[in-house]
Amino acid sequence: MPAPAVNLLLDDTRIDASVRRAVRQAMSMAEVRETDADPTLLTIRLKLSQRPDGTWFPIDQDVFVPASRLRLEIVAPGGRPVRLFDGRITHVRPHFETIEANCYLEVIAQDIGGWMNVGDRAASFPDLSDAAAVVAVLDEWGITDVMAPSPSLDNPERHTLLIQRESDWMFLQRLAARNGFRCWLEPNGESVRAWFGPPDLSEPQPDLIILQDGANLKWLDLQYTAARTIRHAGQQLDPLEKRVLMAEADGLLASADGTELVSEIAKSLAEEGLPEPEGWLPTGPARSAAMEGRSRAANDADRFALEARGEIDTALYRGLLRARRTVLIRGVGSRHSGRWYVRAVRTAFQEGVLTQTFLAERLDIDLSGREDFGASAEEEGPR
Repeated sequence: MPAPAVNLLLDDTRIDASVRRAVRQAMSMAEVRETDADPTLLTIRLKLSQRPDGTWFPIDQDVFVPASRLRLEIVAPGGRPVRLFDGRITHVRPHFETIEANCYLEVIAQDIGGWMNVGDRAASFPDLSDAAAVVAVLDEWGITDVMAPSPSLDNPERHTLLIQRESDWMFLQRLAARNGFRCWLEPNGESVRAWFGPPDLSEPQPDLIILQDGANLKWLDLQYTAARTIRHAGQQLDPLEKRVLMAEADGLLASADGTELVSEIAKSLAEEGLPEPEGWLPTGPARSAAMEGRSRAANDADRFALEARGEIDTALYRGLLRARRTVLIRGVGSRHSGRWYVRAVRTAFQEGVLTQTFLAERLDIDLSGREDFGASAEEEGPR
């Protein structure tokens, strides 16, 4: 079985090849954190070494200049290189101790989403839908590969003017939240791809398995909270039409595998004589379509009631689990096995050991009979 490997790609136009090789040899740790709502974060740690002339490598060689580009590829056992990170340096942290072997340099970088979150701006987007405004903002950052698979709220200027008074990243996340969407960026070859749409609940990644043949999970924790809001509603006065608007829309996400857990919670509350918790929407555009869209978005967010946290045995999974996609989990009984949406993944490579931990969420409980279990990383091919 081939060993896992990591490849740090530095600025080839600025750094000598011999320095790049020395940096890779000095690297002791690399960690990537991916989520569907935050910029991707890379942390690397390198051993510091003092030269005879008193300089320290690599901090005195101007290798890690603020805002310079970093890319990272990781190879899982039996897999091929996967580019997990493409961004720029935000922090440089040397650490010194009396024992030289304990000295190290920590470098932190964020993808372009992190840089979009530096500084606020004021802008308006007359007569543009939320998706069109997102495309316009991303285009200013050179991101043209934008996947927006679902219609978003429109903003007719005669009713409301879409205004930005925050950072570009927070503006995108605000528009995503009010549509029930997720907005994220990730490397796609040498470019960056953006997603602005509902959680992608389509084709799952290779199965995660525990306590069955082919097990590739070290541990798995599940939880749900019954004390939660079940439905969001809104009420607002439309000053143009002089009438009260009401919104209490059903969510748009379809149940993927079985019975919705939120429905089961609501049923249990009713049986115990407890009221169904309802939340009120914040004040927004006084239009029926906008209020209904926000109600659907809030209700869809509440439906992800079941949460899973676990750690993968990377030598047995034979690939890399990725955030922002689905995965089939089995071995935890008929109630909890099935399709899960992977919201966040932490991938770490330290002293030759590759680890992955993840956070996933689910709408449903119980098997539906439509789960296509059995896909392995070898059958699917490396990711």
